[in-house]
Amino acid sequence: MRREGAWGRDDHRWVLEECPWNGHTDNAAYIVKFGGGAIAAGCHHNGCQGYGWRDLGEHYEPGAYERNGHQAGPSEAAPGVDAWEPPEPLPHGLPPVDTFDPAMLPQCLRGRLANIAERMQVPLDYLAAGAMVVISSLVGRKLGIYPKKRDDWIVVPNLWGMIVGRSALLKSPALAEVMKPLGRLIADAQEAHKEELAGYEIKAMVAEAEAKALKKNIELLASQAAKTGDRSKLMEAAKTGGSEAPECPTLRRYKTEDATVEKIGDLLLENPKGILNHRDELSGWFRSLDKQGREGPTVGVDLLHVQFQLYFLPVQLALRKSAGLRSVGLGAEIDLRCVHPDETNP
Repeated sequence: MRREGAWGRDDHRWVLEECPWNGHTDNAAYIVKFGGGAIAAGCHHNGCQGYGWRDLGEHYEPGAYERNGHQAGPSEAAPGVDAWEPPEPLPHGLPPVDTFDPAMLPQCLRGRLANIAERMQVPLDYLAAGAMVVISSLVGRKLGIYPKKRDDWIVVPNLWGMIVGRSALLKSPALAEVMKPLGRLIADAQEAHKEELAGYEIKAMVAEAEAKALKKNIELLASQAAKTGDRSKLMEAAKTGGSEAPECPTLRRYKTEDATVEKIGDLLLENPKGILNHRDELSGWFRSLDKQGREGPTVGVDLLHVQFQLYFLPVQLALRKSAGLRSVGLGAEIDLRCVHPDETNP
């Protein structure tokens, strides 16, 4: 042994005094033990290519592998030893999948979804996955889980849903059918928002008029105080003030389509109870990671990391050039997607 020492991060290397196969003495022969426990050996000279740890053992102890019951591979077979048979071909097709059992669905959904599946001639699996995700989005942050009995650590569950099927198998129509009740809630929310907005505009007009009248009154009292030196009436009027400006009502959002990470943060600020993020094609989301400004080898990965943060962190600070630093309450962005099976391959 000529020398030994650490090699790389967790590995160890021994440099041999002499190559066991061709007698080289220029530090070309080596033994390496990797951090995981594997051992390798070799020599850097072209004439020694192909030699390894097994050959080193055979060099110093011929026949050791056969005595220990080791079966030689095709490239290792000695004369008179039969080589391995050709490998059997891999099976074709997909492994069998258990049929979805309707009993897994809540009783209140079972009949309706079974009826839709029969009418549309689509797998019940599609409808079941979509319905459970839609219901989860309505529950949102109203429920949480305490993983520890005597701890205040709370986790808000988030449900991801994805259906996989080939083209023309009615994936999108199936999801649209189970989201119809959500559509009615959206319509009701829009109608209620219109009424709230109308009332807000009237209150805003009154508040603006009161503010103008108050300003004129204060200007008049300020002019009188400048002449008399008595500012008591001026200060009293300023302390009284007018009515507070009304807060603009926010539209209750139940669903968003193909939203960016930044936009989802804005929506969660306005809808802290949670929201459904629906994407018709999952592959489109992956392609969005390569949009202009996100083409770098790490930018897309960082964006993906932020997307996952939206699902798992209870509070996330969102920084936008237009709006500064805001605290976004998260943990209830529920995801529902559909995809073609060929697009799931890496």
